[in-house]
Amino acid sequence: MRIASLVPSATEALFALGAGAEVVAVTHECDHPAEALRLPRLTRSVIPPGLEPAEVDARVREVTGRGDALYELDEPALARLAPDLIVTQALCAVCAVSYDDVRTVAGRLPSKPHVISLDPNTVPEVLDDLVRLGDAAGVRERGEGLRAELRQRLDRVRDAVAGEARPRVATVQWLAPPYAGGNWVPGMVEIAGGESVAGEPGRDSRAVTWDELAATRPEVAVVMPCGLYAEEAAQQALDHREELEALGASSIYAVDAASSFSRPGPRLIALPGTRTRARGLELQRPLRGNRLDCTRLGDGERSGDADCGERRHADHLELDGPARALFRIDDQERAQRTGDKATEVGADADVPYAEREDDVDDDVEADLARELVHTAVPGHDERGRHHAEDSAGRTERWRVGG
Repeated sequence: MRIASLVPSATEALFALGAGAEVVAVTHECDHPAEALRLPRLTRSVIPPGLEPAEVDARVREVTGRGDALYELDEPALARLAPDLIVTQALCAVCAVSYDDVRTVAGRLPSKPHVISLDPNTVPEVLDDLVRLGDAAGVRERGEGLRAELRQRLDRVRDAVAGEARPRVATVQWLAPPYAGGNWVPGMVEIAGGESVAGEPGRDSRAVTWDELAATRPEVAVVMPCGLYAEEAAQQALDHREELEALGASSIYAVDAASSFSRPGPRLIALPGTRTRARGLELQRPLRGNRLDCTRLGDGERSGDADCGERRHADHLELDGPARALFRIDDQERAQRTGDKATEVGADADVPYAEREDDVDDDVEADLARELVHTAVPGHDERGRHHAEDSAGRTERWRVGG
């Protein structure tokens, strides 16, 4: 079978299902696993890179207001590749080539490909789509197996946080203007032990005001700008520091949205300790000024304060000193940043996703699940009751993670 994947989450899922060898082309945003980077690109965005968040929002509104497409699809290249299956989505016209455009182009192709649209709104629907995709790609049993494995991981997370206090969590999916995270994100928060107070489960992310967010009285604010990685998210959070601090949250986190929140695929379930390894775990500490301070645990170390004794620099990210475990950072991105060898999710087309879990430590999973939203919330754990103060005497509440 020849598969064209027109959405990054589908590309990741196909490789996780062991169907990566069948993928003949992807989108300009497909960057995981590493094999996807070597495949032909079929799309491009009409929004120029380098714009500020408010400029991106304005340009998107301008283009869609004219009825124009935000993405261009290379129809001649698609025709040459002669796919049997095209995987797309109809959930968000801002996120990928529109479903109607894909259907129109597919209808003109000599290969007459089957088109499947993946449009999950909740965590259970994300898992069910793995079976639908597996069925379409001829690997239904692998889809069922992967769904079962990920359900078990989510059950372990639920068990790990059962009976603990549930902090109020506001997820911010864009900053100018602010958007409250919706769709599957509130469900992720609930599973991880928090109470989602801004976005609605199963409903689209929605534009809000900063006053509306503050009125939800969050204890934790998580900045996850759609499609951005940790460093970009952290920089945007710093740019909006005043607005974020006005929310009154005890902790504010900037996270790797592209890897762990924006794409409804297997890596969503890799967030709260469910596929975290004791080796190479990324840790977080408060942001100070414009520098992001982080460190990572050495082999076999557990969550909590640790000093790996390494100091490395990449862009504006500094890995340094003792820190606290919170969000898992993508293995591939970590490898590029620190020089470690990447552990690739689903990269081996002949090995089912579930068979690469021999070094997952259940104790680490439980520890990290508990710390996902409880860390640094007063009264929720011993270490979270005390916050370092900056030079102005204000409580430092900032974290960066993956």
